[in-house]
Amino acid sequence: MKINILMRSLVVAAVTALVFGWSAGGCSAASSEALFPTGLSVAKWQTFKAAGYARPVTGIIFKGDSPRPVCGMPLGGIATGCFDLETSGMIGYSSVFNHLTPRGGPVNLPILGFSVDGRTWVLTTGETKQYDTGRGPISPLGKARIDGVEMAKAIQYWGHYPIADLQFDTGAPVSVALRAWTPFIPGDAKDSNIPGAVFEIHLSNDSQTSQKGTLAFSFPGFEEHKSKLDPSIFNMWAGFTPVRPNLPEHKTVRKPLSGGLSGLVVSDEPWKMSYALGVIGNEKIRTGGALGVDGAKWSAIGRALPGVTPDDGGSSVAMDFSLRPGEKKVVRYVLAWRAPEWRGSGMPDGGGNVYTHMYAKYYPEAASVASRLAKDHESLLKRIIRWQEEIYYTPEIPGWLADSLINNLNTIAKTGVWAQAKPPIGYWCSAEDGVFALNESPRSCSQLDTLPNSACGNLALAYLFPECERSTLRAAKAYQFDDGRPPVVFGGTTDDSGYYELVYPSRGYQSVMNGPNYIARLHRFWKVNADESFKKEFYNSAKLATDWAFNLRPNYGLSQIVAFPTTGTDPLLPYDTEWFEDRPYYGYISHAGGYRMAQAQMMREWALEMGDKGYAKKMEASLKAGAEAMEKYLWTGTYYRVFNEPETGRTHDALFTPHLDGQFFAHTHGVPRVFPKDHVESSLGLIRKACGLSKLGIPPNYVNGDGTLWKTDMEGYLTGNYTYVQFTTYYTAMMFMYEGQKDFGLKLLRDCLDAFSCRWGYTWDGTNVFSGKEDSGERSYGTDYYQNMGLWAAPAAINGQDVTGPCKPGGLIYRIMKAGRALK
Repeated sequence: MKINILMRSLVVAAVTALVFGWSAGGCSAASSEALFPTGLSVAKWQTFKAAGYARPVTGIIFKGDSPRPVCGMPLGGIATGCFDLETSGMIGYSSVFNHLTPRGGPVNLPILGFSVDGRTWVLTTGETKQYDTGRGPISPLGKARIDGVEMAKAIQYWGHYPIADLQFDTGAPVSVALRAWTPFIPGDAKDSNIPGAVFEIHLSNDSQTSQKGTLAFSFPGFEEHKSKLDPSIFNMWAGFTPVRPNLPEHKTVRKPLSGGLSGLVVSDEPWKMSYALGVIGNEKIRTGGALGVDGAKWSAIGRALPGVTPDDGGSSVAMDFSLRPGEKKVVRYVLAWRAPEWRGSGMPDGGGNVYTHMYAKYYPEAASVASRLAKDHESLLKRIIRWQEEIYYTPEIPGWLADSLINNLNTIAKTGVWAQAKPPIGYWCSAEDGVFALNESPRSCSQLDTLPNSACGNLALAYLFPECERSTLRAAKAYQFDDGRPPVVFGGTTDDSGYYELVYPSRGYQSVMNGPNYIARLHRFWKVNADESFKKEFYNSAKLATDWAFNLRPNYGLSQIVAFPTTGTDPLLPYDTEWFEDRPYYGYISHAGGYRMAQAQMMREWALEMGDKGYAKKMEASLKAGAEAMEKYLWTGTYYRVFNEPETGRTHDALFTPHLDGQFFAHTHGVPRVFPKDHVESSLGLIRKACGLSKLGIPPNYVNGDGTLWKTDMEGYLTGNYTYVQFTTYYTAMMFMYEGQKDFGLKLLRDCLDAFSCRWGYTWDGTNVFSGKEDSGERSYGTDYYQNMGLWAAPAAINGQDVTGPCKPGGLIYRIMKAGRALK
């Protein structure tokens, strides 16, 4: 029996080595295949074989300016901080040392280089970038000079978060490729909360003679990760004094790594920051200071690394290699970081409350993070590939959508924080939950857990990391105001508190939407996770929020369910508004009204589940009055007008393309319709016709009753003539799918994503609004907007299911969660 078990283990190990090219040590035989084939087309979706994957996958290869992605893929997991690995091979933005807002960087420094036979190549093409706020044109790229060495001629880059694969064209006798990845495993928030990354460098001797050389990894010091943006030049930070008094001096301490790693730990003890950098295995290495863009330092890596000073936090680790003709080798570096406390201001040298990262609970020092990655790197990477394969190989998910869904999750790394349950967080918070929150946009509009963004984007969290979303919702319930109003943010721009504060809930504005925003999140979580205890825990909170939301225009009676609040309800703006906040709205309104009717349908279902028949009837009465008002005041005979305030005569008679969002929410939540089917079909017919008005094939915001363009008199940043909001374009596409026009819905969704990723390279930039006035697809506002994770409703829409469908046995979410846990 023991012999049979041993033989089976050997066979499994052999097959795994053949398929994946992995081994336990830091240096191993490389796979006979490249990470992906060379010579692929660029900036387009295509299917190809990739190292480690059982069958071909679909992705986009970026190379040079074809286009060059605005940001590289981030390396970082859930609430660990991250840094972008640019397509140039440089480090871009960085938040690993709590430069959260403004985001740290761009660092603009390379990390890898090698020397062979007296020549040195730094593995970058040298492009550098300026800080981009997402509120104007993207600045031209610069070019770094690294004298006395050679740089990569080109880099082929394939990002499939949390893995980035880079293949370098250097002309050297030894070819080099890099697979960099970070733990991110749906269904396992703890293992996705590991603050570190693994860098697998694939070396191959392509010459006919033996080659000896040196490989070096350089990591910049703590100060290099500071933001390159002067806060005083950007109005988001106007009047905000970022630097607190009596800052400690920087003082670094260096210690050797142990426990299966060869390298060092660098700590800036007065600032409570540290990182570990090393090679997996007991390798002979050299350590020294950072190499930066100093050609003299890089050219000497085969002999010596630069010295260090007490205030120098940078480092480098080099190791020699020897390769016979045709021989391949993989060297694995581990980088782990630890900066356990962040400031509410979003900057380490700023003011505000002090919060403790959840990952600090599990990892007392950077060395323990590095040891975990060294010990479990094989199984962690296999688990990542397994969950990605479930998406790639789902027959009904087109390859372009699979790639988009996978990379869409990078926003969690860029925007998430997870605080332990310590003061200033209140007594209501449990040690298990802490407070998890996503930031609306660290570079464009920084605030934590923006309610409308979460209502639209947090489906991915409810699906894949429910403990994170539950933590956020419990905080929202704790912060709910006495009148039932849910908090719009936990802290940040809306209430002028620090941009990463968690204890300053704001009443905010967009009052008409905030009831349905909150209820949609609660109802979705309960339904997706089949969580009976959650349903009971949050029911009273949901009722309070609904009663508040449905009593904002008392003089309209029950029909106020589809009406804007009494003028003057939103105190933060000179007018009352909704998601599309760049203009006022009045009286009865189709977009917000439909969404509020979906809220009532959700609450009716919830009340019946709780045995509260009285409240269910209350919702039914509001729904009846709302439907009658919609028909009387908003339905034109072929579509719903934007608004109508009968007592003043103010109307907006255009068709607003996103006005069916309420019906979309009804579909996704599995509740009865809020608009009659024939009315929806008529409206969609006009929207489909309007797609021909745009060069992108995407319908403009406002359309006349004959399907022609409504020339708006207000070119707002959200609702100009040819201004498209990313997530609502997704919703419109999915509405077509739900209403029996799946092929057209898929085409519309692909056209949107093609402009987003292939044409403009926003895959890891998370733009919010695109095109502006030009109808080109170029970003006009916003970066790293997590509401774009609303894309995760697409698998259900394709199958005509509500969002619970993919969670059932055999469904996509069920299989993703199972795959991530299978090899643990």
